[in-house]
Amino acid sequence: MDVDFKQAVNDYKDTVYKIAYAGCGNVHDADDVIQDVFFTLYRERKHFDSEEHMKAWLIKVTVNRVKSHLRSFRSRKNKPIDDAFPLSDSGLGPEETAELQLIRDAVMNLPGDYRIAVILYYFCGYSCAEIAQILRTKEPTVRTRLKRAREKLKTELKEEVCYD
Repeated sequence: MDVDFKQAVNDYKDTVYKIAYAGCGNVHDADDVIQDVFFTLYRERKHFDSEEHMKAWLIKVTVNRVKSHLRSFRSRKNKPIDDAFPLSDSGLGPEETAELQLIRDAVMNLPGDYRIAVILYYFCGYSCAEIAQILRTKEPTVRTRLKRAREKLKTELKEEVCYD
């Protein structure tokens, strides 16, 4: 399958962005990662067997670029300043928006491996088997990361929520 670059960007930019932001923690670094991922796709002119193969390749390249970014000196000096998933214009009331903000912040505070697993599973809709294949790890490892992430989220969110 030959790659239609413009179509690939249109089809997968949201997925790549979510993963990049989840890993980097801010919009500016996520934009850099996205640009690098799609430049790599354009430059390599890779041949894919199917759409799923291309999507899996893009996700894997994104995860690798995020890991490289996190190892860089520049990223260790920067603090996250932006929100990945904007809550404005969501049509929700102030209480629901505040709850979603708490959840989003809790997810973004998870360790990298847990955060990426949560984003791929809950926001991108991948199964544990698909995530394992994308991350080149075993399926039980993905399930363990998701379980531990849920436990951390449960603990953190219980501390944040006050019941009067």
